[in-house]
Amino acid sequence: MATPSSSSVENEPPSCPECKSRNLVKDACASEDMLVCHNCGHIVEAGSLCNQLPSLQSSGMEGMRQTGAGGGSSRAEMAKYGWPSNYEHQRKTRLISQINKICNHLGVKNHDKSIVLDSLKHSFMVDLKGLNDTGIAAALVFLLASDQSLDSLRKINEVVGLKEKQLRKLVKKIKSLPPFSDTVITPKKSTVQDVVIDYIDKYSIEMDTETRKECISTASSMFELLLNTDLQKSLEKCLASHGSSLLSAILLLSVDHISKAKLHNDKLYKEFSEKLDAKSRSVSTNSSSVRRRLLHLAKKIPSLSDDHELKMLTITKYLSTILQNKAYLTAEKRVSDHEKKEEMLAREKEEEAAGQSQSLPCQPSPREQSRFLYASASSWVDDDDDSLSDLDDDDIEQYLATTDEIEDKKKMMPLD
Repeated sequence: MATPSSSSVENEPPSCPECKSRNLVKDACASEDMLVCHNCGHIVEAGSLCNQLPSLQSSGMEGMRQTGAGGGSSRAEMAKYGWPSNYEHQRKTRLISQINKICNHLGVKNHDKSIVLDSLKHSFMVDLKGLNDTGIAAALVFLLASDQSLDSLRKINEVVGLKEKQLRKLVKKIKSLPPFSDTVITPKKSTVQDVVIDYIDKYSIEMDTETRKECISTASSMFELLLNTDLQKSLEKCLASHGSSLLSAILLLSVDHISKAKLHNDKLYKEFSEKLDAKSRSVSTNSSSVRRRLLHLAKKIPSLSDDHELKMLTITKYLSTILQNKAYLTAEKRVSDHEKKEEMLAREKEEEAAGQSQSLPCQPSPREQSRFLYASASSWVDDDDDSLSDLDDDDIEQYLATTDEIEDKKKMMPLD
């Protein structure tokens, strides 16, 4: 059986254990001999793979700069296997690999490599020359993440094992460089809670502590379900357009974010409006003003795409929940104040009516009228007639009990 010649085995480049690609690059940034897959960014440990290519065993840029026998990889040899000798390209590849490793460790979805590569331009790499690559990768993960809180920074820092102060400096340095310094590609500023709190304070929205906590919690829950591509701008616009009702602004913004899809689907749009209407009508009429505001907004929402149906249903659920919670006490209070005002006006009218009746000539009460009639009737009776002489005081009081009884007694009295 024919065996391959030693020269053919020696010339065969190693393959990446992840993607099986032979497009491996000597990692000039590593302190030890390592290969980086140009295709997927996987780092291959030195050892058996490097033994296949003795000329790749020398580490660092010095070996790559040397040419000829015994001096590491010559440009000709690198080109022979299609391996670029560009140091900058190798560094980018390593950074992408580091970013992937950090994301995998944190359990988050990897970032779009095109965004990362757009950041790693030549000028960007030159400005970061001499800085720690692991720290740069960690800073990029942080700046491209939706959650840029201090807690998120600490979690990333635990993965890479750098000093927190060092990582903060790297974040500040990278943030000052294009494309992060450009307004077009500015990463998200803060967490949902931070933004909501900022705008509560900015617009001096009055609410008690419990309502404030519920507002922030509800807003966070809703925003977590949405693609917050332009959180600050949308929230500011909503608050500026719809007054000081924070929850109204949150609802408006949540619906606004669903409508990011530019596709049209009249059926889903109609379904959303009907569900919003139905959910709103199921609430007490005290929230009618809120319902009208939401329905008015629903008419302006662009139609939703099929991909957003789940979000639509989820937000409908949240709308019905929020409409029924105590965070809408402002609307309830408004109605309560109106009812109190009406009661006060009615009481004032009654008092005015009572005052007018008191100003009229004093009318004798029914009992007084009865006594008068009894006295008149008694005066008509003959002194000798003792038909009424046996009546005592109790009999008289009973006699004067009702007008009907008096009339009956009058009929029975002798009136000569």
